[in-house]
Amino acid sequence: MCVKASAGAGAKFSLFGITKGQATSMSEGAAFGTDQSAPIYSPYSQYSPVSDKSLANKVDKAVFYKEIVLNSEKRLPNYPAYIAGKKWLEVKTENTRYLYSLRNAMNGLATTPAAKTAAKKVYVDLEELTYGATTKSQEKCEKAYTALLTDFAAYKKTVGL
Repeated sequence: MCVKASAGAGAKFSLFGITKGQATSMSEGAAFGTDQSAPIYSPYSQYSPVSDKSLANKVDKAVFYKEIVLNSEKRLPNYPAYIAGKKWLEVKTENTRYLYSLRNAMNGLATTPAAKTAAKKVYVDLEELTYGATTKSQEKCEKAYTALLTDFAAYKKTVGL
């Protein structure tokens, strides 16, 4: 941006936000939201609050959540090879790689008390699997994996997948 200098005028760049009477000066964060079409969420955020006009409200989250659950299920068969090979870091990495989003997706799909209870069982199984890998216990991992398969299938039935 090219700005012409004027005689006797000082620099008009603010490092800490808007200086009173200098609303046209350049600053970081777009002058704390002065260029936004809607009020900002907070003085420290560049985003407007979620409203009816937000794009986030137009997304069907159920479809997105189902995709995450089904894609996560495809990763479950990776565990036996990791456990048999005592690849503990791989077990823990698999739990955080894609399955990181699984809890949020399962909570989004679980609308009944039965589904919420089934989802919690899956979380506990994943936590036990991680614990078994952390303590390098092949026996605990195998037990947690077996329970995970059973509880995951039960969860899918409760949410209709």
